Amino acid sequence: MTGNDPKDRRSVSRIDSINFVSYQYMDEEQNAKVEGLGRTLDISLKGIKLEVPNDKIPKDELYLYIALEEAVIEVPAAIAHIAASKEGFSEVGIRFENISRGNELVLEKFLRETTSLD
Repeated sequence: MTGNDPKDRRSVSRIDSINFVSYQYMDEEQNAKVEGLGRTLDISLKGIKLEVPNDKIPKDELYLYIALEEAVIEVPAAIAHIAASKEGFSEVGIRFENISRGNELVLEKFLRETTSLD
């Protein structure tokens, strides 16, 4: 589990978890969807750290489709920060925006079950 660093300003602890993520965002003209794939490095009720190829860094607002075991949740989200990762990849901090109650319940269950396995 992450979040034990005293410099960490997050109000919610994140759990180290690798999950596949598909995402979509609008292009510069706001008229076509651009799609990409990545994976979570950690996840919480409030957001994720997403690892993506450098040529597929998402824009400010996007829709995420996150695979959580047997379920896939759809979450509107916003970029919080971007940092260089290993060669050819970036780590993107993403904040969930207006997650539906149903998807929030699926995420809560996943986090609860994941932490109980530790």
